[in-house]
Amino acid sequence: MNLKMKKEKLTKEQFIQEYIKYAVGMRAHMENNNYRKNNVLTKKFNKFLDSYEMEEYFEEALCDLMNDSRVNVKVSAACKALRYKIHIETSLNILKDISKKNYKFDSLSSEMVLKMYYGEIPNRKL
Repeated sequence: MNLKMKKEKLTKEQFIQEYIKYAVGMRAHMENNNYRKNNVLTKKFNKFLDSYEMEEYFEEALCDLMNDSRVNVKVSAACKALRYKIHIETSLNILKDISKKNYKFDSLSSEMVLKMYYGEIPNRKL
């Protein structure tokens, strides 16, 4: 009999570390122009987030991630917070600030997310 074992839930700290691994991995694929691998990892990342969105620490973890020293982690967390409709004001402030700086992918990502959020790019979801 082949029973699938239930995956053990992560603590908040473990969740944050796993989140950072995804963000760093996706960035590495983007910088290496490997968009196929980035897209695969992004789908896994979104499933990962969806499986933890009901955890009591989820909102707090995203807030902690928005305070991370790595710009790409901060931008990712701000984008995800908007997607889940939490920490909206903080997320918008982070994205506006980073979009005005010269952080290559992060500035561009921030600008695009802000345009999507404000409806300047039709038919696009966060």
